[in-house]
Amino acid sequence: MSAPFPETTPAPTAPQADQPVPGAPAPAPKGNGLAIAGFVVALLGLLGSFIPVLNVGGIVLAVVGLVLSIIGLVKAKKVAAGKGMALTGIILGALAIVVGITVNVLFAAGVSNAADELDEAVASASAEADDALSRVDGSATEQILAEDLTVELGAFEGSVDEYGLVTSALPVTLTNKADEAHSYNVQIEAVDASGARIGDDYAMTSELGSGQSESVDVFQLVVDEEELQAYQGAEFRIVEVQQY
Repeated sequence: MSAPFPETTPAPTAPQADQPVPGAPAPAPKGNGLAIAGFVVALLGLLGSFIPVLNVGGIVLAVVGLVLSIIGLVKAKKVAAGKGMALTGIILGALAIVVGITVNVLFAAGVSNAADELDEAVASASAEADDALSRVDGSATEQILAEDLTVELGAFEGSVDEYGLVTSALPVTLTNKADEAHSYNVQIEAVDASGARIGDDYAMTSELGSGQSESVDVFQLVVDEEELQAYQGAEFRIVEVQQY
């Protein structure tokens, strides 16, 4: 009976190049830093895109984030990582650019409208001030007589008593046609046949209500009979009206 053959142990086979060596640490997964960076920068750009004017910086960040995210998306196809982050960065970057531009356009339109309204308000206030001033200084006499005040000149009367004292008066009736109370100062002159001024006087009324009338006597300070005769033959004219 022959002796048994000794058992032989098979020789170990060498590991393939693409197989991990037993006992060796597993290779670290490949990352996609560009996708992450693009996402973060685009997010910062979006957060800063809502502030008018200052969001120019946010738009710049959005552009940078968009570019990085696009590069990260291309890289994701090679490393099989970061695709979702890159896509999110692209969306955030594009959204930030749209929001930033829209906010600035709306802000500019609002500023323009505010400037136009301010110009209109200033022009209106200036016109009102000019109109009020013209009414106070008498340069709007024709307008006041046409719109706000009726002036009726009565007949001049005068006499001389036995002591040589002169009594005279020209009755003037003032009627306020305006919608609110005003004070008026009406300058009236007396001219002779040649147009030369003999004298002038003022008919004044204070806080005459809307629709109210008041009679005022003027030219009461005639000093002598000669002057009285001059006034009796004079023509009386409205020179100027002031409104307060």
